[in-house]
Amino acid sequence: MDGRARSIIGPGQALQRDRLMLCGVIVTYGARKSLLYATLQAALGSGIDRAVVVDNGSRWPVRRDLAEDFAERVDVVRLGKNAGSAPGFKAGIARALELGAERLLILDDDLALTPQTVERLQRSLDHSAARSGFARCAVCAYRKSAMERMILVEGQGLARAVAPPILRFSIMRLLRGLVAHTRPSLTSEMFKAQGPTAPSETSRVAFAPYGGVFIHRSAVEWIGLPDERFSLYWDDVEWTYRLTARGGSIVIDRGAPLGELEISHPFRKPHISRFHSLLLRDAGPGDYRIYYEIRNAIYFSAYPARRDISYLGVRVAAFRLGIFALGIALRRNARSRVIREAVNDGLNGRLGYNEKYPLE
Repeated sequence: MDGRARSIIGPGQALQRDRLMLCGVIVTYGARKSLLYATLQAALGSGIDRAVVVDNGSRWPVRRDLAEDFAERVDVVRLGKNAGSAPGFKAGIARALELGAERLLILDDDLALTPQTVERLQRSLDHSAARSGFARCAVCAYRKSAMERMILVEGQGLARAVAPPILRFSIMRLLRGLVAHTRPSLTSEMFKAQGPTAPSETSRVAFAPYGGVFIHRSAVEWIGLPDERFSLYWDDVEWTYRLTARGGSIVIDRGAPLGELEISHPFRKPHISRFHSLLLRDAGPGDYRIYYEIRNAIYFSAYPARRDISYLGVRVAAFRLGIFALGIALRRNARSRVIREAVNDGLNGRLGYNEKYPLE
């Protein structure tokens, strides 16, 4: 190992075991070298034996630089272009299994681990496995920005928990968005948000985002690899939902915090409805985000989640009507057409990378 490698990973952090026990899986893209390096240094300094990094169309020499700076502790899988998170994590998880990983920690390239978090996740997974076996459980580190997606199962059941937000349509929500757009000063008085309830330290969730999932290889062998046809968005939901849909469990552990170096998807303003956000955000350049998000959410609800056809038909019809009306009112007809195309493709099971909506 050369001096440059030692300056990055430290002389006492070289891989000691012949058999790989704990492997991190990270997907990176674009020009995110500084974020990836911070994530890798934190992971390898927190008890991760080795990391698999998937180069998903990065604009810098990932394999060369990581070989120089991290040596044998990082294994690189290179994909030809950025085709989305789904093929990236599929390739990374498959490679980790090939390397002999027994436990996998899935990470985004902008997350910071601590030794305490890794130790806590190890204990939490052992605790869950004592009840159900390693193949039927996973645990997830706590990420504040991801909590709105990690819907709790307790109190509402699995079927309701996995309903996509875009299908939770109501006249009140539409009214709230209309008032917010025309008279934002009235919103805080008309629609007062309820204060949060005190959370328990651990909670069962219906699904989880990739970043922070800690899972045994036997569970991956049971549920399979991520479905690359999703390309971007909802692929993590569909993959982790397989575990709970088959009777397994996913537990989020708030005692295992995961630091975030960057907030990838800023929260929308609280007085703006999700429907307004879909029409107004990132007009033009952001069409690919809207397309894949809606297409995959609709597909997930119609197929993997197997929603009742009457429920799905009514909700999709209401969503289409609301988007059509708001598109006219907000003069966002082009974005409205993108959304309607996404709905149609999702309902008809047309997945995969869509050349009309290339990724950045």
